[in-house]
Amino acid sequence: MSDPYFFRTPDEKKIPTIGLSAFFLAILGLFAFLGFFVFPIADDHLYAMSVTHNGTFSHFLHMYTTASGRFAANLLYGVTAIFVGNLTLYHTVAAIHIVLLVLCVRALVAACHEGGKSSCWLITLCLCAAFVAGLPSSRQTLYWLCGTIVYFIPFNALFGVWAITAMLAFSPFSVKKRHMAILFGLLPLAMGGNEITASTCLFFFFLAWICARRTGHPQKRLFGYLLLTATVLLLFSFLAPGNFVRAGEIASESGRSWQWKFLLRPFGGAFEGYKWIFATPVLPAVALCCLYLKPRWKPCDFGLSPTKRAAIVLGLGCLLFFGEFLLAYLAGKRAPSARIQTAIYASAFAFTLAATVFLMKDILWLRSWLAQRIKANTLLAAAGGAAILMTLAQPNVSSAIRNLANGELFAYREAWLNRLALIPPEPSGENLVLTLPALPSQPYPVAFEDFLDSSDKKHQWIRLAFARYHGLKDITVDHAPAAPGNIVNGSKP
Repeated sequence: MSDPYFFRTPDEKKIPTIGLSAFFLAILGLFAFLGFFVFPIADDHLYAMSVTHNGTFSHFLHMYTTASGRFAANLLYGVTAIFVGNLTLYHTVAAIHIVLLVLCVRALVAACHEGGKSSCWLITLCLCAAFVAGLPSSRQTLYWLCGTIVYFIPFNALFGVWAITAMLAFSPFSVKKRHMAILFGLLPLAMGGNEITASTCLFFFFLAWICARRTGHPQKRLFGYLLLTATVLLLFSFLAPGNFVRAGEIASESGRSWQWKFLLRPFGGAFEGYKWIFATPVLPAVALCCLYLKPRWKPCDFGLSPTKRAAIVLGLGCLLFFGEFLLAYLAGKRAPSARIQTAIYASAFAFTLAATVFLMKDILWLRSWLAQRIKANTLLAAAGGAAILMTLAQPNVSSAIRNLANGELFAYREAWLNRLALIPPEPSGENLVLTLPALPSQPYPVAFEDFLDSSDKKHQWIRLAFARYHGLKDITVDHAPAAPGNIVNGSKP
């Protein structure tokens, strides 16, 4: 072929395209439906009580000065009083975030892809389904209200910021004032939710600014302003008084101070960041999307050879993941928690998309090279089959399907509703101890954590928060077959 990048993208109206879109939409619908089986727990009750008694702004100031510099999350905790008090609303949290994720990614794809609507929707649904299916801890970041505020809202905001940034990069004259208003409205959400997503956003703004300067992009000054704004927001988060208070509490609780070995552990974390790319549907999904992609921009090589471009991508990935794991170790003086690992996974997902844009010239050449040797239908079947199989193989998906089929999720929901039905509508004082029935199981991926008895000092606050929110002195869990629901005045039965 005379054109080394010639490739006939799959027909958008053919059954394979429609079938793939329907599959990925079904996966997203499954995760949205799982929100029907979750209930408020832990911080949900604490923050709901604080907001109800003190107000949203007072709660924000208290958190910012004594607990955390996550300014956007601290402010958004104000919605806990509304959602925790209404189970119907609480059950829609996951669906709301998934819809917002689809809208943000759809805007990002539309900014990068000049193909038809069908292929645009397929790419969107494919990326969203791969992202949600691969979440390391969906129960703490998608099915727990406070977790969604700290983690999933910044994820969505990051993709929204990227969408408008892509418009600035690839079609700057189409950007209107409303787009800039949305961009600067989403930026605090991306920077003020959690430290990992904020660092990721700043990292990519820095790279975008470097690329804009290197290529002489007309919006290079605006990219510089975005980088400066993101830096200011990150400092506002990192330098919050609450961070220093919390750091002192962690040091006293753990009994661990700074040790040089903390510098060694993140080296392994850098490779673990790549684990999320290869162990989840990220790569198969991106490969499938690249078969349909018609770039709005003219891919360039930045004056570098393919080997150097690949080396830069691998090096930047190691630098990003090393920095994130180091930040997690310094903040908590321990290995990253499941929620932090999910934030690092989101960073790895975003890094894969950015690397795809950077290596697009090489990807287009590879796509054309494969098309000359493999039939188009065979290539599409291989990419689509790999994306489907990797998605179904994820523990989140397989467990959800299994626990729906065997009725475990429905039994879990019924047990929780029975528990809530036992709570008196208006407790006659704070001297009541309520005995609740034990849960039949804690099905993955929605169950977060159940109440433990009073002998567990570390997690007893979860039990007490639930009791205080419902106007009780305390609760116990009856693991015996005897009928639950006993109320005992003043003491544990």
